[in-house]
Amino acid sequence: MELHRDNNGVITSHISTENPGHNYEICHDDGFVSIDFQNGPVKENGVNGITSEALLSILIHRTEVLNSNFPCAENEAAIAGLKAALEAFESRTRDRIARQVEGENKV
Repeated sequence: MELHRDNNGVITSHISTENPGHNYEICHDDGFVSIDFQNGPVKENGVNGITSEALLSILIHRTEVLNSNFPCAENEAAIAGLKAALEAFESRTRDRIARQVEGENKV
């Protein structure tokens, strides 16, 4: 399922109907890149994919680097939004650790 197509023709797609929210593909002129997210609780399955937090930290770093070369208000807004998203995920993790359900399929 196509999720996004940018002005350069780079296409982002969700590629797994059997496992929603875990496997993605970014297609471009020279091929594709797959992104596989953690599948299942770490306590049961070990680390087997990237986390949303890891991906957000990459996006923050990349946008900060780009903004250092080409500063603009839009980059600053994007950085602030990405950092807010990362903090929300980290806050959720702290809460799950405090409730002793981190790494498990529990609410």
